Amino acid sequence: MTQDSALKELLIKHFWAQRAFVQPEVKIYYGEGTAGAQKLITDVDTFALVPRRDLTYARILSDCRTLKNQSPSARALWLRGLLVFVDGNSGLILLRAGTTIERDHRLAASSVGVQLMNEDDFQIYDRAVIYPEGSAKQNVSIDDFRQLLTLNQRYQGVLPLVEYLYRDSWRERTFGQRMRHTLAALRKVSRELDPGNQAHLGIVCDAVANFAVGVAECAATIFHQYLQPADKSELADALKILVWGGSEQYQFYQTVRDRLVKAKGVAEPEPDLELPHWQDFLQLIRNVLENPGTTFQVPWLLRSMALDLVRGTPTLSQTSHQDILLLKFGMLAIDYACRASCLPPDFSRSLQAPLVRLQADFAVSLSSFKPK
Repeated sequence: MTQDSALKELLIKHFWAQRAFVQPEVKIYYGEGTAGAQKLITDVDTFALVPRRDLTYARILSDCRTLKNQSPSARALWLRGLLVFVDGNSGLILLRAGTTIERDHRLAASSVGVQLMNEDDFQIYDRAVIYPEGSAKQNVSIDDFRQLLTLNQRYQGVLPLVEYLYRDSWRERTFGQRMRHTLAALRKVSRELDPGNQAHLGIVCDAVANFAVGVAECAATIFHQYLQPADKSELADALKILVWGGSEQYQFYQTVRDRLVKAKGVAEPEPDLELPHWQDFLQLIRNVLENPGTTFQVPWLLRSMALDLVRGTPTLSQTSHQDILLLKFGMLAIDYACRASCLPPDFSRSLQAPLVRLQADFAVSLSSFKPK
């Protein structure tokens, strides 16, 4: 492992211990340009979505490099610009052990929302944040992620899904875009996927993890506005608008869809614009509103499961009896996403099975500790 990879792994473990949805080696593209093809702007070593108590994700960018003849503080200012570009919240520059960082450079970086530290500093920081042991024992490595990132090299048919999950999804501005586009990417490659293939199960599980990011943010928005609405029609009306980015956007998409349907000569009027299996989606949101904070950990849970599948290790060994509700929410997300993506039913059955088994095992262990 190169020294840069070792530093990236420190960052991955640090965020993983916080049950964050973390992605290494994210390429940043500009999607609103005038050129026919998207142009690479830059890349960042890790992009983490860290669950917060206020029912949001902290969007944290981290990097482990300085360019030749570039000071650490200059690199921190570069990262600050990138944070603005991707609507990030804070950043971290991690340098090799022994690298000298001037105090004023640390202060300057901190003033723009970027932490600047070397590997020696980070060990202290990590143990203080992940108290008391730190994150060194987390069972995750950068090579695990690279198995997913390079899956299209073995299975060329999944390339559109790989490109969306590990490149395009990280620049989505709204939870509605993330949910709609994840389902569309899964549908696009559904005929290329085999539920009997462990790697295919892994990438489908990771796609559902990505979808679950949108579900968590969607549920939080509903919770802040309505708490737990008892009226299903009220919830449905609100979700239709939110998933498409507002009333004006919804009306625009509805009009375009109606015109396309009319151009095809379809006589029957189309129902309102909705996600596939709309009633199932409503039920998913109603369920996760029971505890929206837990929903923010579902992406971490499902990505953990995806990595276990691709490396062939026991599934979700890091969960405990305290995660019963989390396991339930993960199971519900899998059920809906597989159904809405027109995947073979065996995908949903295979991915839900370990979650059901773990819930049962934890329930039995809890019952055995009840006082008689």
